[in-house]
Amino acid sequence: MYKVLVNSLIVFFVVLIFYQIYLNNSRVFESFEGSSDSVMILNSQIKDVKSDITTMKKDIADLKDNVVVLNNQVKAMNSKNSEDVKNATQGPPLTLTSAVS
Repeated sequence: MYKVLVNSLIVFFVVLIFYQIYLNNSRVFESFEGSSDSVMILNSQIKDVKSDITTMKKDIADLKDNVVVLNNQVKAMNSKNSEDVKNATQGPPLTLTSAVS
């Protein structure tokens, strides 16, 4: 009795496994049928990304140039401030007077 039950369960599960494999393969083939549209969509997306990257490279180059200019301006400003501080400290010493008489 148990032998028949075990054998029928084995057959049932083997059939079930093969059926799942068949369903999975049929889905794979269906996805290949629509793949030409997918390839065209992917190709257009890649072209868009390429043009975006080219634009970003130009923007980065512009930003790099702007950073160099800004760095030079900051250096010049620091130099000017340093000279002003040096000139301000080279004058005669300050004398403090009391405001209370």
